[in-house]
Amino acid sequence: RFNNITFDEKRKEKLNEYISTQEEKLKEQIKFLKEGMDIDISTYEGEIIGIVLPEKVEYEVTETTEATKGNTTNNATKDATIETGYTLRVPLFISQGEHIIVSTLDGKYVSRA
Repeated sequence: RFNNITFDEKRKEKLNEYISTQEEKLKEQIKFLKEGMDIDISTYEGEIIGIVLPEKVEYEVTETTEATKGNTTNNATKDATIETGYTLRVPLFISQGEHIIVSTLDGKYVSRA
C-alpha cells in the first residue's frame, strides 16, 4: 500500500529509515551526505542493504580557521568545515564560501571546484 506516495518519495522514505537504523554502520558515509546528492543504493529482495557515494563530491566551505602566521612549509594546511558539518584539512589559500572537491573514500581535500 503506497497511500498516494510517488515512487521517489517512497524510496526516499525507505532510504531515510535505513540510514537512521544503520547510523553506526554508515557513520563514515553519513558525514558526506547532502541534499540532492546522487547515490547508488544496493538492495536485496526490495530492502536496502547499502549505499555507495560518488568518489568525489563538491562542497561549500562554511568555516575555516585562520592560517598560522609564518606557516609556509610545503603542504601547509588548516581546518575547514564543509556544509555537512564534516571538518577536514585544506590548503591555506582556501576561504570560507569557496567550493572544494572532497574524496568520500578518505575524507581528504582533492582540489578547488
